[in-house]
Amino acid sequence: MTEPILLIMACQKYKDNLLRAIERMRLPEYRVIGLVGTTEPTTFDGTILSLQVEDSYEFLPKKVKAAFCWIHANFPDTVGIFKTDDDIFFASQQDFASALMQNVERPYWGLYIDCTGGGVVDQKRILRGSNTSITARYQAATYCYGHGYWISKQAIPLVCTSTEHDTSFLEDVCMGYVMNKAGYYPHRIAIPYQERAR
Repeated sequence: MTEPILLIMACQKYKDNLLRAIERMRLPEYRVIGLVGTTEPTTFDGTILSLQVEDSYEFLPKKVKAAFCWIHANFPDTVGIFKTDDDIFFASQQDFASALMQNVERPYWGLYIDCTGGGVVDQKRILRGSNTSITARYQAATYCYGHGYWISKQAIPLVCTSTEHDTSFLEDVCMGYVMNKAGYYPHRIAIPYQERAR
């Protein structure tokens, strides 16, 4: 299987929303995989990957890394992975598919790009997790927002061998840091989208 993979991130709490996102985003140009964490052994039903990883907000970097590693092991010929969230709505799913197919050779690109000099994670983000007493830092990076970004086949192994994902808090910044360290800086591909409340 060489087609791109659209990885839709969710959690058990929003699994119904994930199922709607899978139907909304399903097109023949790519394979859709919806991801949730579970305490049970990992299973894959052809669409939903229930991965044996922590399912809470502060473990999102580890969860994304685990998903990339699972895909790399099970679909090693894919041309890449586009990671997005279950609450993202593209203005045109067909326009998204066209942009994706035209940019599969780019190592790292996304819907929106930002830069950060690193620092301490804002308390509002900490409160979204299950352990609200932690103090977390994030790396300096040029990164793509977690709403949607692409990692090509050549860059997937960087994620799988990353140690940063095991200790980071901000998943999209961590991904940017890992990519930047390898010399990959993101391109912005302007695909209209909205983030809607669940």
